[in-house]
Amino acid sequence: MFSKRTAIIKYSALMLTFAVSFIPAEAKLLSGHIEQIKEADVQLEENPQSQASNSFPDNYIGVWHCQTTVTDSQVDTVAKGTSLACDIQFVPDKTGKVTGQWIQPGWVETQISTLSWNPKEAKVDRTSYYFGQSMVQGGSWACRSRDHFIQISESKMECQSYIDQYIDGRYLGRYRTKSLLTRALNSNNGVISTTSAF
Repeated sequence: MFSKRTAIIKYSALMLTFAVSFIPAEAKLLSGHIEQIKEADVQLEENPQSQASNSFPDNYIGVWHCQTTVTDSQVDTVAKGTSLACDIQFVPDKTGKVTGQWIQPGWVETQISTLSWNPKEAKVDRTSYYFGQSMVQGGSWACRSRDHFIQISESKMECQSYIDQYIDGRYLGRYRTKSLLTRALNSNNGVISTTSAF
């Protein structure tokens, strides 16, 4: 009986040691080697622009014409293949951070979080509400969009997004889009007068 109790205690101690070795700080090593993680940390410290919080890359400054196509949809009112157009204006604010302003009639941005980790790439999480008059279906519309921007040349950018759609607080589903952005030729320090088409 004593040897069985000793074995259980040793097994419990071993399991506790094993569990403690997987604390969250070590959980980031999902793949790769410690040397690779340390090397990546060093690169981020050497280049603070590599992870600019709430700022798009400086290369984005200007006005971009955006042509968006729905590539997949689980929302009845948003059909696959639907095409939309708008302009996006990237401008520096008073603190020097580059902000994005979507020019879409009726839609108002209420929350936006941006992370750019190199001069050509950024991810955005934004929430918008629709206050326009021409609704297909009545109610209070909202959407949460996660966008991944990649600048492929001085005048072209691509963006892949997935959007969660809501009406009156009820979740309708998700759709995915792919956008091609072209820099406006007549932009002047990131500001032009323009209208959007949907």
